[in-house]
Amino acid sequence: MMFGVPPNVIAYRWLRFKTRKLALLVLLICTIAVTLYSTNLVQQTQLLQEGALQWSNRTFFPASTEVSSKVAFVNDKDYKMKFPDNVDLEHFPLAKPISTFHLTKKMLRVLKTGAGRHYGTGFLKFFGHKAHNKGKKNTHLNHQMTHVWRGLSRRQQCAHLINGLYYNSLWTNEDIMRNYENEGLGRMVFQMMAERLRVYDYCFLQESEDLNVVFATEPLLSSEYTVEDFNVRMFPFLQFSDDKLMWPDVIDVSEGVVLPPPNIEDMSIRDFNANFWANWAQYSEGKGIVLTMRESDSGMFYKQLNTFKELGNKLPIQVVTTGKEATNKFVETLGKLAKKTEQKIYLVDVSKLLKPDFVQDKIINFLNKWIATIFNTFEEEVFIDVDAISYVPMQDYFQTENYKDTGILMFRDRTLLQENTFKRCTDLLIEAEPTKEEVRLIGSRQMFDSLWLKKNDDVPDKELMSTEAEVYRNFYERLKLHHVDSGLIAIHKKYKLTGVLMSFFFNLDARLSSCVYGDKELFWLGQLVAGERFAINQMEGGILGAVSEEVVTEDDGKSKKVNYNICSTQIAHIDENNKLLWSNGGLRTCKFLNSAGSDFQSNEEYFASRYGDAETLQRVYDSPLPIDGVIIPDAQRDPWIQIKECANYVYCAFARTDSSGKLIGDGYLATFEDADRREYNEISKIWNNAELES
Repeated sequence: MMFGVPPNVIAYRWLRFKTRKLALLVLLICTIAVTLYSTNLVQQTQLLQEGALQWSNRTFFPASTEVSSKVAFVNDKDYKMKFPDNVDLEHFPLAKPISTFHLTKKMLRVLKTGAGRHYGTGFLKFFGHKAHNKGKKNTHLNHQMTHVWRGLSRRQQCAHLINGLYYNSLWTNEDIMRNYENEGLGRMVFQMMAERLRVYDYCFLQESEDLNVVFATEPLLSSEYTVEDFNVRMFPFLQFSDDKLMWPDVIDVSEGVVLPPPNIEDMSIRDFNANFWANWAQYSEGKGIVLTMRESDSGMFYKQLNTFKELGNKLPIQVVTTGKEATNKFVETLGKLAKKTEQKIYLVDVSKLLKPDFVQDKIINFLNKWIATIFNTFEEEVFIDVDAISYVPMQDYFQTENYKDTGILMFRDRTLLQENTFKRCTDLLIEAEPTKEEVRLIGSRQMFDSLWLKKNDDVPDKELMSTEAEVYRNFYERLKLHHVDSGLIAIHKKYKLTGVLMSFFFNLDARLSSCVYGDKELFWLGQLVAGERFAINQMEGGILGAVSEEVVTEDDGKSKKVNYNICSTQIAHIDENNKLLWSNGGLRTCKFLNSAGSDFQSNEEYFASRYGDAETLQRVYDSPLPIDGVIIPDAQRDPWIQIKECANYVYCAFARTDSSGKLIGDGYLATFEDADRREYNEISKIWNNAELES
């Protein structure tokens, strides 16, 4: 018996000590087992191939490598969203078990608690805290883990993030091109693609780490995981090569010669291609006009070129093709157009950069626009549809405050209240928002997100103080379909590349591509999910044409109000000073050739009563569009009306003034000054008179 302590007390304390020790040991074993086991939700294969023990036995703070960087890109602008470091993360979603951020957080936890070297007292101490201290402890531990993470170099951070990707040995962004019966599985695939692209941006575009150096910084789980393997999984549409420089054939159509590729100095072809996107951004240069077209669009292109000439355009023009249009005949045709209109034109053939089967299966219709937007060789571009017309010099778009502030300028579409997207679509996009772990580790944030939507639920649209905020709310909350007209977009490609790549992936995803009309909403959605700021012109799209007016006498017999309307096929965009910027749909009254006959056949009674015969209707259709003004209707009070003319493509918009001449409601009427009207109608005349000889 020990002095002063009864035997039963000693026995009790001994038993309690042993019991606690046993409980801690059991808890430790269970925790390790859970860490070692996770399910691959994409392919339902084993996610953790070696588990936390492998992480604990590896070198987390590697010595500097002797591999030299071969990346030329220097990101000296920042259009990213900026938030304070102490942002409240309480309501952010947690990363999925398959996420590299979830796995990296586990690694940091092992590091901080001492288990990165051995399962010692630090690890036991972490798992031995009482339940009522759990919340406080986790908060403190999160701060500690963040501190450890920030102590790593960007190169070391990226090595760990890539490690996390490879714990799912079957990961690939090609998964988004597949259809899944399981909706949850499809959302997971979409979320992981967006997350990986933000990781790529953080590592290889924001700071331009060299992939070769990052892959040499820390051994990966298998020697099979190489830079080449990583690139193929990240960008499954690219045709990577070790011995051929990844650069398109740029043909000067005036001379019929292919321009030499850029001088990559002492960089090897393999190093250039390994870091393709950073080098693509760096070696793209200058400003220019970009479009994509079929050879059959040559006549329309000739009309557009004549308007460029009228505006004194000096910017070079690149027509981008996947190779389908890169024929000798097309090059010869473009050469003739260049000489006739005194424009500098290049045909950019990107077939060497893309997998042929991918082009064959996927690049159709609107997808060609992404190829042109991404694979032109300009640093700054104005993309324009071949049937769009600018009324200001093209270089003016680069000088707008919106463009200079964000690096991308888009234009608002007309408001069509009766057309909607689906809640499953916004749910899918919300899944792609950065998680708590991603925000903490690499600082990803969106310009607007679902948390912003909840916080501003009761704020009226007019108090949001942002066109972009209103567009976000209308799409995500009200499910309105039409927001951006993508017929003309100015992009600083060098710095907005990740957002455009995100948009391209979105259009490849079968689930999301069915949620929008073509490509247009994906331009701003890609920038949003990539964490980029973007700008949308505050004026909605309106209808362009001849303004008709009807004076209506009020019941008092004295007061008069005026009803204005425009009916046409051309959507136009103006600035806040009533300056006409651009329109789409050509400048013929009906943008479709020889459609009067088919219109008469479809509804002879309607058209005969209004036009008499098909010949008269065709003359109306073929006449140049008269330009007097633009109407942006109050869609709630006076919604757009679609009529039967021009194969049902004519829309009418209305604006009304009271007896004092003040507009009723939120509609907008812009009537042009005489000098401006003459200038705009001259452009319409030039466009209509430019006929390409066959």
